[in-house]
Amino acid sequence: MVNLDTDIQYIKGVGPKRAQIFAKLGVFTAQDLLLFFPAYYQDRTLICPISQSLIKMDKNCIFGRIGKTYQKSLARGLLILDIEIFDDSGKMFVRFFRKQNPYSKFDIFGGIKNDFALNKYAYIYGDMKFDAGAIYMAVDDYEIVDNPTDMPKNFNRYMPVYPASEGLSQKVIKDSVLSALNLCKNLYPDISDIIPPFKDIQISHNSDSRHCGQDLQSPTTQCGLKTTEIAGQVRNDRQNNNELNNKAAWAIEKIHYPDNLQQAEYARRSFALQEFIVLESAIEISRMQTRKETKKQKYELKKNLLTPFRKNLKYSFTNGQKKAINEIFQDLQSEFAMNRMLMGDVGSGKTVVSLCAVLLAVENGYQTMIIAPTEILAEQHFAIISSMFEKLNIKTFLATSASLKRKKDREKTLAAIESAEAQVVVGTHSLIEDRIKFKNLSLIVVDEQHRFGVLQKFAALSKAENPDILMMTATPIPRALAMTVYGEMEVSTIEELPPGRIPISTFYTTEDNAYSKTIEELQKGSQAYIVYPIIDESDKTELKSATAGADELSKTVFKNFKVGLLHGRMKRDEKNEIMQKFKNKEFAVLIATTVIEVGIDIPNAAVMIIQNADRFGLSALHQLRGRIGRGSKKSYCYLVGGAKSDTARMRLKIMTSTNNGFEIAQEDLRMRGPGEFMGTIQHGFPEFKAGNLIKDTDIIEFSKDFAKDLIKKDPNLKETRNAVLRHLINLKFAKKLKLINVG
Repeated sequence: MVNLDTDIQYIKGVGPKRAQIFAKLGVFTAQDLLLFFPAYYQDRTLICPISQSLIKMDKNCIFGRIGKTYQKSLARGLLILDIEIFDDSGKMFVRFFRKQNPYSKFDIFGGIKNDFALNKYAYIYGDMKFDAGAIYMAVDDYEIVDNPTDMPKNFNRYMPVYPASEGLSQKVIKDSVLSALNLCKNLYPDISDIIPPFKDIQISHNSDSRHCGQDLQSPTTQCGLKTTEIAGQVRNDRQNNNELNNKAAWAIEKIHYPDNLQQAEYARRSFALQEFIVLESAIEISRMQTRKETKKQKYELKKNLLTPFRKNLKYSFTNGQKKAINEIFQDLQSEFAMNRMLMGDVGSGKTVVSLCAVLLAVENGYQTMIIAPTEILAEQHFAIISSMFEKLNIKTFLATSASLKRKKDREKTLAAIESAEAQVVVGTHSLIEDRIKFKNLSLIVVDEQHRFGVLQKFAALSKAENPDILMMTATPIPRALAMTVYGEMEVSTIEELPPGRIPISTFYTTEDNAYSKTIEELQKGSQAYIVYPIIDESDKTELKSATAGADELSKTVFKNFKVGLLHGRMKRDEKNEIMQKFKNKEFAVLIATTVIEVGIDIPNAAVMIIQNADRFGLSALHQLRGRIGRGSKKSYCYLVGGAKSDTARMRLKIMTSTNNGFEIAQEDLRMRGPGEFMGTIQHGFPEFKAGNLIKDTDIIEFSKDFAKDLIKKDPNLKETRNAVLRHLINLKFAKKLKLINVG
C-alpha cells in the first residue's frame, strides 16, 4: 500500500530509472512528489482561432479537425512531418521534427500519425510561425478527441509546468504527480482545524482570468490578488462545495491543478500558512526550552573598562549603536542567556558595539570568544582589538590554524585559554576544536555569521554552559523576514553610518576610463584596489585573473606605481606582509581576489575597480565596495565588464544608484527569490514548498503570533487537537530543534 514515505520508484509510471532522475530534483518519496509544485502555469483556457493565431506570435491553443499529413526529408537524416488542421477560420499545419537512422526501416513518425488520424479533432499547444505563405505550429503538447464535443483532459484549463531535468518530460512528471495525488494526497497531515481564520485578509473571487493567454510565472502579480482569510475561507469553501475535508490535501491538489489563477494563489497561501505555523511553532518550542534554564553568569555594569574604552574612541556612538548596546546589555543582565543578532550595513560600526559587550563580560571576570570566518579577518580583528584592549590591560590572544601551527605558540595559547589568562580570544573555526578549553567562557561573538554552518555554531556553544551569544551580519534584511530567518533570536539593527562618512560614488564604465580615473586619485596620494573574480587564467573561462592582471598592469598602466598582489592561495605570513605593506602605503595599488571582501580596513584606500563586475552578486559587490570609503577622502568604485544579461545589468544599475545596504539586500532578495537568497544569509535554512518569504510577510507575522499563544497554552503540544502539529514538527525539525536557536 502506498503511503507518504513510499519510494517514488513504486509510483505508477516512475520505476527505478526515472526515480534516479527524480532524485536529482530532490524527489525521493511519494510525499516529495506531492510537494513538487509547478514553477508556473500555462493558460490553455482560451482557444485561439487559426486566423488570429499570428497576432501574438507566441504560445497558443488551437482546436481543429485533422487533415492530411505530409512528410519530407532534409539533409543529414532530418525529417519533417506537417499535419493539416482546420477550423472555421482557416487552415494551419502542426510540424514535428525527428532524426532518422539511415539504416532503420522503422517509421519514426508512426505514433504521431496514428494519433493524428484523418477527421479526428486535435487540441494543440505551441509556438506559432509564418513560413512560405502558411501558418505553422511547433508543438509543445497535444490531445486527440473523436468529436468536437468531447472534453479534453489537458486543455480548457490551466496546466502546471514543472522544474525539469534531462530525461524527464513534462508529460512524465505530470503523470507521476497525478498518480501521487490520486494515491495519497489525503494522507498528508492537516492542521487547518487548529488555525483561526485571518481577519485582515481578502481574496477576490470575481475574476475569470481566461483572458490571460500566456505562460504565467507569478499568479499574484499577474492577476492582482489581494490578501484573504485563508484558513477560514478554505474551510467554508470545502463545506459549501462538499469537497475534501483535508484542507492541506485540497491546497496541494489545487496548487498542481487550479481552476484559475486566483485559486492557485489562494491554495499556495493556504499551504504556506500551514508551513509557517509548523516552523514558527518549532521555533517557539525551542525558545521556551531555552528559557527554562537560567544562566550562571551575572553581569554588573561597573564601567571600569567601558568608560575608558569610550573615552579612547575618537568618535561618539551613533543613535543606532547606542540603541543596540542598550539592547545587548539588557540581554546580558537578564537571567536567561542572550541570543541576539546584530544586523548592520558595511561600515555601520557593528564591531565596536560587540566590543562593548566583550568589555562588560571581561570586567565581570569572564572570558569571551570572537569567531571570524577567515584568517585574514580574524587576524585583522585581533590586531585592532588587541591594540585597543592593550591600553585597558586586557590580554587578547589569537587562535587560528596558522597561529596554532608551531608547537611553542600552540602550547602557550592553549594554556592561556585554559587558565583564563586569555581574557579575549579571537580566532576562526579553530576555536571550536576539542583542544580549545575555556575556564570561564560566558560570551561568544560570531562575526559574518552567515559564513558558518549551523553545526559549527552549535559546536561553539558547547564551549561553555549556556553562554550568551551575539551574532553579527553585514547582510541586512527586512525585519519581518529577519524574525523568521533568525529563529527565536532577538534582532538589533544599526541603520545609520557614523557621521562624516562621505558617500562612495559608483560608476559602470569602461576599463580604460576606470584606469584613467584611478590614476588621477593615485596622484593625489590615495590607494586603490583592483578586484578580479579568479586567481589564475583558465581555458575554461574568459574571466580575467588576478595574477595575469597584476603582471600586466604593473608593467603598463600602473608602471609608475607600486603594485601588490593578494589572493587566497598565499601563505598566511605572505598575506599578512602584503596587507601590512599596503596599510603602510608601500603599495599604491593592491590587485586582489574576493579575499578582501570582508574585514579589510585601509582608510587611505579610496578607489576600487571590480573586473567582470557582472559576474558578482549584489551582496558580494556591496561587501567589496565597503572596503573603501573608510577615511576622510571621497571614494570611487568602478564596475567594469560586459553585462550580457538583463539580470546582470539590473544588478549594476542598483549598485550605481544606492549605497544603502538595506535597499541592496531588498533588491537582491527580490531578484534572486527567497530560496537562493536565503542560502547566502543563512546556511541550512529550511526550504518552503509553497511559502514565500517576500510575499507572505502577513502570514509569517500571523503564524508567529499564533505560535506564541499556542505554545504558551500547550508548551509540549500534548493536547489531542495539537497532535498533528506535534507530528509535523517532529517530522521536520526533530534533529534540528536545538539548532534553531543558533540560526
